[in-house]
Amino acid sequence: GITYVCLYMIPLMTDRNFALMDAIKESYNMVTGPDLLDHIIVAILFVGISAIGSSVFIGWLFTQPLATIFLLLAYERSMGNVQARPAAEPSPHPAETTSGGFGESTEESELKQKENL
Repeated sequence: GITYVCLYMIPLMTDRNFALMDAIKESYNMVTGPDLLDHIIVAILFVGISAIGSSVFIGWLFTQPLATIFLLLAYERSMGNVQARPAAEPSPHPAETTSGGFGESTEESELKQKENL
């Protein structure tokens, strides 16, 4: 119960600079809101990943960061902070570039070969 209510307490304290009690209250409001089932699933997965890691001697070194990143992603989605990444601009076709090296056209490379002879 306490784990579920305080699920987003630390992210709220670091992201929104909330005091302890304010973060607990806001976390409670978040997990009891309209996406109740989503937050229950996040809590079960967070505790499950952490439990699997702690069952192995050094496993928690790998699973705790994974569980924390998972929780932070869920927090960002619930706060609406997730923004779509802009699509990368396509790079120009290598034959269309005029710079030397790998990007030069075949005509330019043939001309340079003739000059070197």
